[in-house]
Amino acid sequence: MSTKIRNSRKYKVNVIKIVIIGIYNVGKTTLLMRYINRDENEENNYPTTIGVEFERKRLLYKETRYDLEIFDTAGLERFQPATMSYVKRNDFIIFVFDNTEKSLEYILNNYKNELNSSKQETVFVLTKFDLLNSREEKDSLIKNIQKKLKDNLHEIPKLYVIDNTPKSINIINTIFMNITKNHHKSIELNNKSKENEEIETIKLSIENFKKNGISSVEEEKCCLF
Repeated sequence: MSTKIRNSRKYKVNVIKIVIIGIYNVGKTTLLMRYINRDENEENNYPTTIGVEFERKRLLYKETRYDLEIFDTAGLERFQPATMSYVKRNDFIIFVFDNTEKSLEYILNNYKNELNSSKQETVFVLTKFDLLNSREEKDSLIKNIQKKLKDNLHEIPKLYVIDNTPKSINIINTIFMNITKNHHKSIELNNKSKENEEIETIKLSIENFKKNGISSVEEEKCCLF
């Protein structure tokens, strides 16, 4: 009789909140659903997002389970105030724009202050890159984007370029995996900082203890009658 041994190992759990922002029809929902469903079919057309849609993805990285809570926001102008509230409530922001000038201008015009003052990490994703006809057009677009980001932002964010071909699924996976890695690194640095603070507190307590004339418990005992 064989017995199945279940893996009862428990992992630490962390939640990463991510919001996807951009003007309408740039491919925000397509980006999200291709990641959630590992969808390599570039022919899928998703309905326009009304308000905010929510998806969850679970990852395991370095003995830690991460629940990615991803908010897909509407790109229509009338939903912009509601979208703004999600900027402050999430850990990471993915700004999505396509090869049209207005899509990047929408982000820089509406979120420039948040980009320059926000504590959240941000990445930019350029979509529909394959719709440009020539290498010259593509190179010119990238240079123009980099210039606008440099002129408007204090720090240049990471820029990913994807298209509607099946190979882009690897880039999409990389985007969310890098977000997870960065969050994990941030947690590690925060924990290390707390450990150092505790060590310094202990050292300070010992120094204060010695300054009061008692260097050890044994010395205190020797003087008692």
